[in-house]
Amino acid sequence: MVNFLLAPIKTSSWVLIAVVGVFLIAILTAFIVYEVKKKKKDVMVKGGVRYTLSDKTEDKKGEINVSYAVKDKLLLLNREYNVSKIKGKMRIKPGVYTVLSADENTDSFNLRIDESIKSFDHSSRVVLAEGQKVSPTTINVILR
Repeated sequence: MVNFLLAPIKTSSWVLIAVVGVFLIAILTAFIVYEVKKKKKDVMVKGGVRYTLSDKTEDKKGEINVSYAVKDKLLLLNREYNVSKIKGKMRIKPGVYTVLSADENTDSFNLRIDESIKSFDHSSRVVLAEGQKVSPTTINVILR
């Protein structure tokens, strides 16, 4: 019975049905990716510069939250990182970051930015410009 129903459909029609099916799957996939990216409102990258939109660094009880998120950049102690729009190893995009202590017992820490060492508190803001070099000098630091 199935052969009787499918017999009138020509081979070229099957090709057309397959092409339309693949096209619809591609549109559905693009829509899903668009919706997922739209929901990620913590970080915006515009023109190669990174902007932190959310600075939520405390949990519901008001305690320090040092959980590592997907978009965070972990700066290891005494390693130098370059601020650059160009992709590469040990690179950070220029922009505004919230700096977090990677050690929940330490509220303040030092960062070397270019040649000067500056003290930061957990959840402070820092602006990193193109060409600067950043290095944690006391503990590991998370850039959010």
